[in-house]
Amino acid sequence: ETICVWKNLLHIDCWGCGITRAFYSLCQLDFAAAWNYNPRIYVVVPLLIYIWLREVIKTLKQLKR
Repeated sequence: ETICVWKNLLHIDCWGCGITRAFYSLCQLDFAAAWNYNPRIYVVVPLLIYIWLREVIKTLKQLKR
């Protein structure tokens, strides 16, 4: 049973299905499992790192002022 509305209505995986399990697998360096859960994890994680670093740099610049 899933809570995904997309999967429940259309019976196909949405783009987000498996992303949490893929992230968890990636944190454990299980790259194959991450890919099997959701290959989009290799797009999402670099984007999240970029956004996080951008915010950290912006905050550090503000603190220097």
